[in-house]
Amino acid sequence: MVTITPCHESMLRDLQSDTSIAKEATNLVYLAVADSRRYIDANIIYSIFKKRPKRADCYWFIHIETVDNPFTSKYIVDTIIPKKAFFIRMKLGFKTPLRVNSLFTKIVYEMADCGEII
Repeated sequence: MVTITPCHESMLRDLQSDTSIAKEATNLVYLAVADSRRYIDANIIYSIFKKRPKRADCYWFIHIETVDNPFTSKYIVDTIIPKKAFFIRMKLGFKTPLRVNSLFTKIVYEMADCGEII
């Protein structure tokens, strides 16, 4: 795990604004083992910045946790960089179908409706 520091945040901002690097994707989504926005897996940081940097308009780090309540479906969104990088913690019950893509789509639409993303 790597602690997300202001240095990492500025590196992400610099990478997003650097037009000399080809854009990898509009939205780049990573599944994170860490359960806090303060820590991101070292392999994710390596993937974004080393060898061939991956430039995107928006970065998403998603942590999925299975909880004891069978039908729970909750999420928490933490903003790392406003409108540019987010950490999402999904808490899903053990009997809830793991439709992460559907829940992620719902989260994105809700954030767009609130003006949190472009």
